[in-house]
Amino acid sequence: MAMSKLPEVQFDDIMAVNPSKTNGVYEVRVLKKWKAADYLSSGGSSTLELVLIDKNGHKIQASIANDLVAAFDDQIVEGGVYQISFVNVVFNFGFHLPSYHRYKFDFNENSKVVPSSNDLLPTYGLSLISFESVLKRRSHYRNLVDVIGVVTSINHDKDFFPDGSVAESVTFKLNDQSKCFYCELSGSLIEDFRLKLEHCTNGLPILVLQFMQVTISQGRTLLVGVEGVTRIFANLMIPEVINYRNGLVCYLSRSLEYSGLVGPTARVPLSQTLEFLRDYPVRTITELKENPELGLYIVNARICDIVKIDPWWFATCKCPRIYQKHLGDFHCGKCNAKKFTAAPMVRLTFQVDDETGFALFEGFDSVLVSIAAPGSSFKGLSTDKFYKAFKLIMGKSIMFIVRKIVHQTGTSECSFELLRVCNHPSVINYFTEIGVYITPSKNVRRRVRNDRRQQNPANVVSCTTTISELVDEYLVAAAANMSSDDGASSSHSKRPRI
Repeated sequence: MAMSKLPEVQFDDIMAVNPSKTNGVYEVRVLKKWKAADYLSSGGSSTLELVLIDKNGHKIQASIANDLVAAFDDQIVEGGVYQISFVNVVFNFGFHLPSYHRYKFDFNENSKVVPSSNDLLPTYGLSLISFESVLKRRSHYRNLVDVIGVVTSINHDKDFFPDGSVAESVTFKLNDQSKCFYCELSGSLIEDFRLKLEHCTNGLPILVLQFMQVTISQGRTLLVGVEGVTRIFANLMIPEVINYRNGLVCYLSRSLEYSGLVGPTARVPLSQTLEFLRDYPVRTITELKENPELGLYIVNARICDIVKIDPWWFATCKCPRIYQKHLGDFHCGKCNAKKFTAAPMVRLTFQVDDETGFALFEGFDSVLVSIAAPGSSFKGLSTDKFYKAFKLIMGKSIMFIVRKIVHQTGTSECSFELLRVCNHPSVINYFTEIGVYITPSKNVRRRVRNDRRQQNPANVVSCTTTISELVDEYLVAAAANMSSDDGASSSHSKRPRI
């Protein structure tokens, strides 16, 4: 006998929640779970608070009273997906509102929580608010907001009080294309911030702050983290963050008055030339790629093409040094500075070859100043403009100092970081005299313009919204589902306790 197929459960939309709907079943993911003080109770008790999201990306807050925490705390895990039913619906009041929904769920002794295996529900549930919308707020705002931006300054503070206590905080600036505001974190959020930034590389990180409170401090907008509620993400590889980064790269590529290849003086510092006289091993490109040892090497090769440009903001010191990590605890050991400057720079990926093979080197534009054409400044960025800046040395014999940082395996290619470059005849003659084979120069055919090589995304869709649009979205839905006797009273639906 054929088995009958069980009917699929039809889950309710969180947007349709209202106090008169007593039989709703909701499939949700728990975005955040924390304990909060119950200010309505005189005994100093706490409630368990949740932020839930459904498959449509709609969010709602849920509360579990102190006397029910023991029954539900172990059942509900942050990040888990559940089918929730038999919950009361009440108006959403509170000092911090992580959801824009008019109502919230209030668990009772008959509420049911069943684990679900649906992994298609949103994992992060971001509702990113634009900088302009945040800066328009001229008073404290109860609804918590999600923001995204590039970290361009960090300052650690300590406040000492007469009773001997010390309050630590970290204040940092977030930037987008043309606007900025400051954010402040305290308590356990400081360590979370430091850990998230500790391993960020390839420039200043894109930070996503979820559930931040908008306040006004000394006449300026300040976003403050809420202990136990705020979530911090750095360089998330999700569509919203990737699209945001593409937009900033497009802005930087089109608007930058680029002068990164214009050196401060006509002469290359002697210390950089003397680097080539150190006892670094000299290798051909094939030897460099086949040797599994990582470290510093000298290579004589020719630049034959510029493959990629990657403009971004980097942390630089006044010495100047470029930092790519440890921004959460920045300190320059060379000049003892404790603050960095955010500066736009370009990482270039270019192809080099010698008589044995070819490789891809990556390096900052500042390393290549000495071999660029004089006065190489231009409006906007493209591979063609950089190609013209280096056209005089394309195919010429050049000395490189590179750091091999990754050896080729079955799944990854060799990775080389360019540290120094020199085309001075005296340096090349030195290596000739000690018996090092010098790669001869050759003619490199001029590359035809290829628009696909330009690193400027043509159309970047904004990934942010405004506070007003978010409020309207939930208010319109609430008005459509409002019952005639809407008093936001509890739904007293009960089910038999099993």
